[in-house]
Amino acid sequence: MIEFRCSECGKQLRAKDDAAGKKGKCPQCGAMLVVPNGEMGTIEAAQPLRATPAPPPGAEERANTTAPEIKQKPGPRGIGGWLMIPAIGLVLGPIRSTTDLYRALTMIQIFAPEMTDDPYFVLTLLIDVAMIVAGIVVAVLFFQKRRVAVRAIIGLMIASILANLVQVQLCQAMFEEVDPKPTIGACVRGAIWIPYFLKSKRVRNTFVN
Repeated sequence: MIEFRCSECGKQLRAKDDAAGKKGKCPQCGAMLVVPNGEMGTIEAAQPLRATPAPPPGAEERANTTAPEIKQKPGPRGIGGWLMIPAIGLVLGPIRSTTDLYRALTMIQIFAPEMTDDPYFVLTLLIDVAMIVAGIVVAVLFFQKRRVAVRAIIGLMIASILANLVQVQLCQAMFEEVDPKPTIGACVRGAIWIPYFLKSKRVRNTFVN
């Protein structure tokens, strides 16, 4: 026989040897017990079998319910909207600059061929060629939607302002009158489009490659 004591009320109980490990109820307090393993004559305290408390109503549903997915509204993206204006400028700019440079060279060769040896004129010509090449490179990056295109465009606008200022000084050394319109135009374009490329959501969503 296995002798043991109920750990809840302390009543001494007995059970057959083959009842070891089985569940039973204390006849005095009603606690559910597990009959311990033990030899005859030993007294062991049986641990009560406590039922796992049931979860509160709705707890399982709350556990299985996932938080609603918050979808962010996609902002404007792609070459469109106000971004079309600099896109057109990047296409037409090198074409217009090349055409103007060709006309200027033609006029100088006809009416003042001696100017082709002037170092000021040569430097002005090199600046024009460099700006045309830079414009083509930036246009390629722009239409490939490269991430670096934003910084390249801003750099091109700043370079355009500086190039115009330098060319004004060079032209003043060669001519009596200098047209300030190209320099003013470059400054106005920079004042408008540099903040746009820094702040625009469309720009951030478009140039991601």
